[in-house]
Amino acid sequence: VIPGFRDAILGMKVGGQRRVYIPSDQGHGAQGAGGAIPPNADLVFDIVLEDFDKTAQGFIAYHSLDIYVLC
Repeated sequence: VIPGFRDAILGMKVGGQRRVYIPSDQGHGAQGAGGAIPPNADLVFDIVLEDFDKTAQGFIAYHSLDIYVLC
């Protein structure tokens, strides 16, 4: 999970919804992510926190509704 996304979901409650804007330097940065995300792209996620599992070393299960890449 990219650092900006992990930080954005902290404090969410189950069933909560949030639009998350992640600037390039907190996302994939200058290297991008293969052919899917170009270098220096900002990201926008619309997320719903469906559940989380406290027993799995802090793992948080989430459902991403939409992902936008801003170039």
